[in-house]
Amino acid sequence: MKEGWEYRKFESCLVKVPKQVQVKSKEYKTEGKFPIVSQEAELISGYWDDETIVYSHKDPVVIFGDHTKNIKYIDFDFVVGADGTHILSTKNDINPKFFYYVLKSIKLRELGYARHYKLLKEKYIPVPKLSEQQSIVDYLDSAFAKIDAMKANAEKALNEAKALFQASLKEMLEPKEGWEEKTIGEVCLLKSGNSDANNSKQGSLPYVKVGDMNLKGNETYITVSSTYVDRQENIKNIFPIGTLIFPKRGGAIFTNKKRLTEIEICCDLNIMGVIPNKNSILPLFLYYFFNTIDFKIFKDEGASIPQINNKNIAPIMIYLPLLSVQQSIVETLDSLKSKVDRLQENYDKISQECDALKHVILRRVFE
Repeated sequence: MKEGWEYRKFESCLVKVPKQVQVKSKEYKTEGKFPIVSQEAELISGYWDDETIVYSHKDPVVIFGDHTKNIKYIDFDFVVGADGTHILSTKNDINPKFFYYVLKSIKLRELGYARHYKLLKEKYIPVPKLSEQQSIVDYLDSAFAKIDAMKANAEKALNEAKALFQASLKEMLEPKEGWEEKTIGEVCLLKSGNSDANNSKQGSLPYVKVGDMNLKGNETYITVSSTYVDRQENIKNIFPIGTLIFPKRGGAIFTNKKRLTEIEICCDLNIMGVIPNKNSILPLFLYYFFNTIDFKIFKDEGASIPQINNKNIAPIMIYLPLLSVQQSIVETLDSLKSKVDRLQENYDKISQECDALKHVILRRVFE
């Protein structure tokens, strides 16, 4: 315990906040008069227009996500988001920003999607004099601003590289003289995944689900899976090496994930495969072409569940040069993409190191 610091139970630091009207996540708007603050990672989750449910407070507050453990410092009027969003208003002798930093320094054990507020209630909060609280806030604001600047510079370099790559991608795939106009249906076989009743069986054939696209090593090529099936039982359902796959059902469509298979796989019903005729189109040329397509164009406002079908993909026009020209384009794009990938790795590393450095600083101040 630090000399001159008082230590109080968590809830004794707070002023009770009346229960607020909470907007359900499915009702969030993309535009509106008032920001919605919820327990999600983003500072602002959406927008709302009804001013009668706006939370307005003369002093800033801290938001704690009951399920997510996310902590936010809020110094503006807002509408409360979905269930699990706790508004923490501090007593007069506790600086709200100081309280925010204290909570950021506390490591709560993981309870999954259970509620974590009960863990906070067990904690003791250090409370020095207000003048010392302000000094600590000033120090942490300054230190964190420098750390955030480092992270922002790395992010800026990454975003510039991504923008350059997209511009190059678009320019290189623009049709040139002598390129042949085809539809995807003419040069590719479209194939959907299958429902496999024995997908828990340990076999030799990867059975890929949408979530497997996020596995480490599957960022561009599908190389691993979380589930395997018997090869002989699924011989007719195999997607060959060089198949382009993407989510075909649900909100995952709009994540725009596209992957190439580097191994033979089976897929579940939520995935579509586009198998290129290798006499007409190279798999990587097809991959880069599909990365120019934003799947939001397939959004049907009248459909309860988004769906991509063969009728959406088969008519898409593609312009094809000779295979030798395709290969040259692919090699150039591969080189550019590798630079973007390195910058992404660099940004991820810096981001992790910045987060770790912030936590070290917080622990030194409060522990």
